[in-house]
Amino acid sequence: MEKATIVDEQTGNIAVSGVTLSLNFGELALIHLGQRDVSSVIGDACTGLTTPISGTVSFLGYNWSRTSPDHANALRGLIGRVFKTSNWIDYMAVSDTMLLPQLHHTRRPAEEIREEAFKLCRTFGLPGLPTRRPGDMLSMDLQRLACVRAFLGRPRLIILEEPTQILGREILTALTKKINEERDRGAGVIWMTQSDSILRKPYCDCTYRFRIVGSEIMEAAA
Repeated sequence: MEKATIVDEQTGNIAVSGVTLSLNFGELALIHLGQRDVSSVIGDACTGLTTPISGTVSFLGYNWSRTSPDHANALRGLIGRVFKTSNWIDYMAVSDTMLLPQLHHTRRPAEEIREEAFKLCRTFGLPGLPTRRPGDMLSMDLQRLACVRAFLGRPRLIILEEPTQILGREILTALTKKINEERDRGAGVIWMTQSDSILRKPYCDCTYRFRIVGSEIMEAAA
């Protein structure tokens, strides 16, 4: 982000103003949201789904606002994301929804993707890939599966919007272990939270810590 001002399209209010934030390979930016949960707005901007009213947002050197739709979709295939909202397709089995991005953006065999997803499910405390629809599952299991979907396919950028909001500390060990693994292979990570305890002790070695104060993102003390 370079001097980016982003509007929440649902409310019409400015979510963040004049933000300059650069994340390199293997780095982790932890953003404390304060009282204003604008994680989805920031996530949408980072993936080119929201255009800033001023400034720019780029990914891998490509300015989202100047990128063709087809190229933008291909770039989004390199981004994993835990959404603040559930973001599941109600009429499909959760396992099928999880595999769709990889099937759409890559030429990997379906069985290979399924095997990776199965291993990630075990990492996050699930016995395997569920075949049920989202409405038939517990919210805590859907939270684990959201993390599985975000890390699937070795993404270049991982955006985590309140990944511990339901499970809290129960998921921190698996989550931070996986974050560290992905950073070691070069992925950048943006982790957004309203938890003061995670800001103080995120269980990861953060490259940057920020707080949102008003509409500004400011550096936070370690």
